[in-house]
Amino acid sequence: MQNNSLIQQLSREDLSKIYTRAAEYPSISTKLISDLLNNKFYGDLTYSHVRDVESILGKKIIDIFPIN
Repeated sequence: MQNNSLIQQLSREDLSKIYTRAAEYPSISTKLISDLLNNKFYGDLTYSHVRDVESILGKKIIDIFPIN
């Protein structure tokens, strides 16, 4: 994987789900989106943001951002 931010690594469908949730809960999701923009590896996300992403997408973090 190239040195892209996590948000750039998401599929279009998954990105849509993240932004839809952000529109529903702006106070929480603004920090989540910022975290996805500013980090290149999911291990750098806060624990709560890992759980948020897993909950929103219905997948485990390792399946969302696989290590190559």
